[in-house]
Amino acid sequence: ARWTGSSSPSEASPSTVVMERSGVRSSLLLPGPNQFAVGAGGLVVGVDAAARTSWYVSPGTNERKEGPRSESVPTALGADGDLAVWGYMDGSARVRDVRTGATWTLLGHSKAIYWVFVSERLRRVVTIGGPEMRVWRIPSFAVRPIGTLPGGRGAPVAATSPDGKATIFGDSGGAVGLVIHENLTAG
Repeated sequence: ARWTGSSSPSEASPSTVVMERSGVRSSLLLPGPNQFAVGAGGLVVGVDAAARTSWYVSPGTNERKEGPRSESVPTALGADGDLAVWGYMDGSARVRDVRTGATWTLLGHSKAIYWVFVSERLRRVVTIGGPEMRVWRIPSFAVRPIGTLPGGRGAPVAATSPDGKATIFGDSGGAVGLVIHENLTAG
């Protein structure tokens, strides 16, 4: 895949990014100042600097989709295969598997993340923020949401995973997981 165009913080007008893949050319209009990175498989991840939001464009499409939400300002980004990663000013990082929609929030840096590296094959993300470098393992499975409990924004979510467990995750980041069903088999 080959990308051309420019989108820098000093520009206030739209930029057109042109992609050529297997002789087929397509373009993507990026309104306002943006930063973006292209993974080896053609996944494009970006940051709209004016709106302070993250976005991505999956390979084979021209549709710009919203990335994970954060109250913090995006500061770094990367892509490989189906994994998109954004680092943030608050020291957190968000990873999205754009094929399954699974999203992971990585917490631990005390300073802004200014560099990310992702390897889908190794299922690893490396983040650097301040004097710290962290290596994160990304699970090779996706949790599939099966519903949302009443309660408005930030309500707990119930989900199942390939091991047969059904779990309710707490609000505000999902750090709490209560297994409500487990499919146990005799061994």
